[in-house]
Amino acid sequence: MIAWFKGLDVVAKFGVVLTTLALAAIAVTTINHFVDNAFQSAEETGAANVRVIVAEEGMSNVKNANEAAAEVKRDPVLRHTDCVRDSRTPENC
Repeated sequence: MIAWFKGLDVVAKFGVVLTTLALAAIAVTTINHFVDNAFQSAEETGAANVRVIVAEEGMSNVKNANEAAAEVKRDPVLRHTDCVRDSRTPENC
């Protein structure tokens, strides 16, 4: 291969070097494109997973709040205490 390259004239050597550099640039650009797409896909997947986790936590908080509200409705002492704490006129409780 080196003997073949040495046998070429200057213009042909320049053409071979230029073609090799162009192919290398195309290869690097293509690899960079695929790597960027892989990172973007991974970030989107991670963001989707975070949204699912946050939604599950929100639903859990709503469930806990509903259970606490039901407990306050069932217990007259808690209901009175809640009324006194939140009311502007505690005498009405």
